[in-house]
Amino acid sequence: MSVQHVFAAASAPGGSDPGPAALPHGPRGARRLRGPRSLHGRRRPLRPLGPLRSLLAIGGLALLTACGSMSGTDGAAPGAKHRGQGEARGPGVPVITNGHVTTAQQQHNVNTVLSLYEAGINEKDFEKAAQYFGPHYIQHNPMAEDGIEGFRKFIAFLKERFPQSRSQVKRAYASGDYVILHVHSRRTPEEAGSAIVDIFRLEHGKVVEHWDVIQPVPEKAANSNTMF
Repeated sequence: MSVQHVFAAASAPGGSDPGPAALPHGPRGARRLRGPRSLHGRRRPLRPLGPLRSLLAIGGLALLTACGSMSGTDGAAPGAKHRGQGEARGPGVPVITNGHVTTAQQQHNVNTVLSLYEAGINEKDFEKAAQYFGPHYIQHNPMAEDGIEGFRKFIAFLKERFPQSRSQVKRAYASGDYVILHVHSRRTPEEAGSAIVDIFRLEHGKVVEHWDVIQPVPEKAANSNTMF
């Protein structure tokens, strides 16, 4: 049974099949839907969907739609373009957007976050990085102090303890006022490092809030896909 038939059956009074008149080609042009063959070789007609089956069918379709939306593709094939979906591009970083704001604003937000990351984390230049902050900075990492001053202390810590630390942004996601980075961070060139997901919120094009999730890169993995 097609998606159209499922919704038609569910929307009919009592959840019953609305009959051939509801099919696209009318009662004469529509073929009778038949189910699988019985034990005697005869085909059994498909029974109308009852209320419970209709709800289950719609629930399954809604779940598939939700999964497609969460994947960033809205259930479409990889690389498909969507109406209202923008595509931003950072310097050498793939950027995925979902069209909640204009492409120009998304591009600006991504560039702001990438510039802050490069100036602060890699160059360890707080003065250069400070221009990308808004009037306040809310820090959710429990190991870091709150505020812009807390970021300054973190940069000083990196400069003193891990002067060779580098973070490579693998990809970025832009959604509304949020920019999410997928990062491979190394404190020293020799170590495997960590996989980090950094989440930034912006107001008027400036960074005002930050969350992160950090997972060490293991020496041995159960698969060969890598973490990036």
